[in-house]
Amino acid sequence: MKHIDSKTLELYALQDTQVLARKEEIDAHLTECVGCRELYGRIQGYYAGFNGSLDSTKSISDNASDLPVKLKRSFSIPTRASFPLKEIRQYNNNSYPILRNTILMVKLYPVATSVVSVVMFCVFVFIGLTVFNTNHQIVKNPTSYRYTKDDKLEVFDSNGNLLWAKAGTDIYDVRLEENKYKSFSTATVDLNGDGINEVITSLALTESGIPTKRLRIFSNEGLLLKTVPMSNDSIMFKGTLYYQPLIPDNIIPVVTQKGSMNFIVQTNTARSPSCIVRYDSNFNVLGKYWHFGSVTARKISLTPSKALIALCGKNDVFDYTMRDFAVFIVLDPETLIGNVESELTRGFGFAPSISELFYIRFPRTDMEQQLSLNSMANFITHEDSTVLFVNVSAGVQNSTKGFVSFDYIFSKPDLSVSSVKFVTGTENTHKELKRMRKLSSNFNAEYLHKLSERVEYWNNTKWEKRLPN
Repeated sequence: MKHIDSKTLELYALQDTQVLARKEEIDAHLTECVGCRELYGRIQGYYAGFNGSLDSTKSISDNASDLPVKLKRSFSIPTRASFPLKEIRQYNNNSYPILRNTILMVKLYPVATSVVSVVMFCVFVFIGLTVFNTNHQIVKNPTSYRYTKDDKLEVFDSNGNLLWAKAGTDIYDVRLEENKYKSFSTATVDLNGDGINEVITSLALTESGIPTKRLRIFSNEGLLLKTVPMSNDSIMFKGTLYYQPLIPDNIIPVVTQKGSMNFIVQTNTARSPSCIVRYDSNFNVLGKYWHFGSVTARKISLTPSKALIALCGKNDVFDYTMRDFAVFIVLDPETLIGNVESELTRGFGFAPSISELFYIRFPRTDMEQQLSLNSMANFITHEDSTVLFVNVSAGVQNSTKGFVSFDYIFSKPDLSVSSVKFVTGTENTHKELKRMRKLSSNFNAEYLHKLSERVEYWNNTKWEKRLPN
């Protein structure tokens, strides 16, 4: 004999219309089957008590003690012998209609309630997994880079994970220059404000099998987003034509006082003409500063609130007569607009620059004169909130042809010279020249002090000297 399942008996006890259509069949079975008849009796008893409780809710007193014992339904916290004895709170269906209605829904429609429960469970699981995956998604955000010995640019995230790499030529040598000059050919910057950095580089990366120095912008995944074109127009200076194109080198991100992102890019031609280019955040050209004489750019600050651009190099206007000289220039990048030229190297055919806050000329020493050398301002060897050191050198250290090198120490913010220090090897050059009777000076503190007094500043009309502090 096939028994009737408990769900059908529950619906029959609750007078479900679809199940009542089988009334004769169910009654006949209950008459013959003792097991189903007993189960149906227990179900009837349970629902009889429950329905009686619901029917009497309107007439039941709020006082729980007035309830008939059989109809009194309460939910209490189970206690164990080990628990301290506490008051057990009583709950009834009158006080919690939501609970009462929920129980009623479950009893009247057990099948539908089960389906809804499964659906809601799946929804919550899906939401939970979505949140988990969102919170734990690995974002490839470039924050650092390095140059390898096999001439590759490798880009890393903040955890040191390698994101991507690009091959090129002479890349490892650039690492040494960056460490020495603090002028960088690669930068990681968020260009579009999405919180993920792009990578900007001027390295000679391999493209179509040929290493080329170009200003390139890569995505966080190493995709080439943009190649910034350089002007290939011929450069004319005082009637001499220079055919060499501009080659990008150092990249300096600068946040303006209005909060916008600019980029200062140092370019050169492998000859005397050099150009400092100012870009906006989309790498549209805002201005170009032309200078006749090679310069190396880096960011400095003379006051805490403003970023400036320092140029170390030389003025080559009179290099054909050995009258070129070492220079240190400070530019205000926010005033670099349009094509302009240095006021001290006029001849490109552009308007004079208003961005030159300082144009400083270093003296030529008696050692350089005897060795037929002209020094060059190489790089800033030290900077802090009060001073900066500029190295000025000629010749090669440990060379038999002579080496002359000094650090000029400038005080901030007026860049007055506070002192001069010599670099090891310079004293040997002076000693040898004096032994050969080519010099009459003495290499001592007075010699260094006189050098500081000979530093000259351009005041927009003429050169002037400023007494050291």
